[in-house]
Amino acid sequence: MAVAYDPIGKGFVASLAQPGGNITGVSWLGAELLGKRLELLKETVPQSTHIAVLANPANPAYQANMDNLTVAARALGLHLHVVEVRRADELDTAFAAMTHAGAEAFIVPEPTFRIGPLILRNI
Repeated sequence: MAVAYDPIGKGFVASLAQPGGNITGVSWLGAELLGKRLELLKETVPQSTHIAVLANPANPAYQANMDNLTVAARALGLHLHVVEVRRADELDTAFAAMTHAGAEAFIVPEPTFRIGPLILRNI
């Protein structure tokens, strides 16, 4: 495998510590690190309790990302509001939805959101 977003969940390896079998590769660990990123966001904006998640549901890692964020949010006492975006032309609506939901901060579970470079051009 070249890069796998969830090699355990996909059944490629038994575990990251003891993969077993005859497979070599790297894991992005994106989903596993989202809890830490959410924790750092909470430390940066300690008064926040409502966090928006700007995510692309078409990404193969979407469900693993959401599962990890949900567990981390529960442990941190945070409420998540998921805003799904597939194309750059949906960003205005997405940010309006985050504002309407009362989000005090937002997180983008990279690499699930592939239109990131377009954001810089649109601002």
